[in-house]
Amino acid sequence: MLLVITTAPKLDCLRKLGSVFCNHQSLQMEFVQSIAEALKVVNAGGVKAVFSLGSQPLEEIQAAGSVPKNRKVTGLRKQVMSFAGVPLLVSYSPSIGEIDYSQFVDLLTDTNLACNLASTGSISPKYGDYQYVPTLTPIVQGLKSLLSDPEVKKVPLAFDTETLGLDRFHKDGYLISLQFSFKVGTAYMVAWSSRAESRAWLQDFQNQQDLHWLMNEPRIAVRAANGKYDLEWLYEHSGITCTNFTADTTLIGSLLDENRSNGLDIHAKIYAPRLAGCVS
Repeated sequence: MLLVITTAPKLDCLRKLGSVFCNHQSLQMEFVQSIAEALKVVNAGGVKAVFSLGSQPLEEIQAAGSVPKNRKVTGLRKQVMSFAGVPLLVSYSPSIGEIDYSQFVDLLTDTNLACNLASTGSISPKYGDYQYVPTLTPIVQGLKSLLSDPEVKKVPLAFDTETLGLDRFHKDGYLISLQFSFKVGTAYMVAWSSRAESRAWLQDFQNQQDLHWLMNEPRIAVRAANGKYDLEWLYEHSGITCTNFTADTTLIGSLLDENRSNGLDIHAKIYAPRLAGCVS
């Protein structure tokens, strides 16, 4: 159970933090408004982590001697402390967005961290199985295996690139790597150490066939973050276009909340339970 201490009404808290809580539906939560209520719940057992929101609960916890005094929320965030023998995290009040929206975004990332702490006992991210591969063969074979099931109509494929520079036309620029993921917790990367190596790989006939299939197979749904950038680089350096690009997290994130950064770093910290606490 995650015990949330906040002076804000429960419904207000759920409304503002619901985008994070919905990714932890199996986690039981309880909301209290005072330290006295929190102690009763903790003493009853079952609480795995305590999440204190705002300066008022923090001051009460400090007065009880559980947290160092004369410290503000900003300086105590992301530090696992102890409240009545239970791991404690602190963050801003749910109303902080009305004062400083950047701190509200911090609150969202802290909320994911607190949920992860209650679920796993740790604030460390759980990284997956990430592999360097020389060709796209394991990716193509894995996708074809999934698509061989007649019940499977479409398979999502996450796609990303790393580039040298931002100008795809620059004489020294090149694709450093291609990354793909079609299964949660796994990813594959093909990487090159020079422009010549990158160009040679991208012009290889078999690599061209595999890459074209991945980028154009109608039963594959390519997803990316700021995907237009990646696809323009891919076309410039390989000549391959993409016809199955279906979702861009940067665009979707901007539609959901135009007032924050919508890069992969923020999205991972807010929306990916396994990656709460990751460092960009």
